[in-house]
Amino acid sequence: YTELRRQTLPLTIASNDKPMPKVYIDEYNRTVKDGQLFFPLGFYTNSINNDLMDKIVYAKFNTFMNYGLPWGSVAAIQGKLREAASRNLNVIFSVKDTYDGTKYELNSWNGHTGTFNVFKAIINTFKDKDAYPAILAWYINDELNTGYLDVLQEHYDWLKNADYEHPAWQVLGPAQDLPLHVNNT
Repeated sequence: YTELRRQTLPLTIASNDKPMPKVYIDEYNRTVKDGQLFFPLGFYTNSINNDLMDKIVYAKFNTFMNYGLPWGSVAAIQGKLREAASRNLNVIFSVKDTYDGTKYELNSWNGHTGTFNVFKAIINTFKDKDAYPAILAWYINDELNTGYLDVLQEHYDWLKNADYEHPAWQVLGPAQDLPLHVNNT
């Protein structure tokens, strides 16, 4: 027997004094929502309105990820999240633009400036599972290159401490980069 590779991964075990998170990934890599297995079936969209949400429901989808959601006012975002919840739709909430130097960098939002401050403000504003039951996960990375690993890790570490109710979700392109993201999603 020859060992070819070894990696140590941090393991966080939920304490008994906290309830189970609203959404988590179980030991079999399945999504569990509100204590039940859940398969998110949906699509990406750049805009969302009531008509499109009705079409999503009609097509028997249960989830959408909206790239443009954080670009609205707090009231507008709250309205969209309420509308999604009223249709039993789940939202993967995009905060992928909260990194310096990205194409659609979101550097100012609701009185907060600086991408990391905007990231924290958005999550703190919408993380309440009872107020915003439609939120399934936070979309923290849209194929950022490996030059963003340190700041991505910083965002993820802050998120996992600030909101244990929702997992971090990301989309990665090059398969060879997947092992680099084990600790930040």
